[in-house]
Amino acid sequence: MKQIVTFLVALILFSACSKEPSKTLESQTLYFGGDIITMRGDKPNYMKSMVSNGDSIAFLGPLSEAEKLFPNAKKTNLDGKTLLPGFIDAHAHFAGFPSQSIGAQILPPPDAGANNIESLIQILKDWSTPENIKLTGWIFGMGFDDSVLEEKRFPTKNDLDKVSTVHPIMIVHISGHFCVVNSKGLELLLSLIHI
Repeated sequence: MKQIVTFLVALILFSACSKEPSKTLESQTLYFGGDIITMRGDKPNYMKSMVSNGDSIAFLGPLSEAEKLFPNAKKTNLDGKTLLPGFIDAHAHFAGFPSQSIGAQILPPPDAGANNIESLIQILKDWSTPENIKLTGWIFGMGFDDSVLEEKRFPTKNDLDKVSTVHPIMIVHISGHFCVVNSKGLELLLSLIHI
């Protein structure tokens, strides 16, 4: 019986000493040669290298140390590009945020105050200073939501003409899939397609 147990223990130990590369090593990647920003703390934190292990970060620090600790990791030179932590976008139309941040804040409460068409018009009037119009030549805002407005409808060209008939106006729906323009905006857009 002792010989069988010894044989089984030896068999288990020898089978664990496989010479095949581990899956962990195959999925390790060493990134270097660019701005690696961790975004920890109040200020950006720059690193010289990062090693990923599958979907996790295994190391952040000096390149020489990463090469010592992970000699078999696949090497990826960023060639001066920037590496940031992953962003998960739950269909938030992330690319629209910069435009939304400089335009009139026409989101419904609690994010802004556009809870009806009259308040939306007032927000656009308040935003339409010479400095703001100079940004693009238009009065614009992003984020109105017809389903939240008291009237339960889209603003119209006539509604936007109450803000200005001199400057073009465009407002973009919260979905990013629709927009409304005033008479001047429609005139300019139609001139672009020669109708």
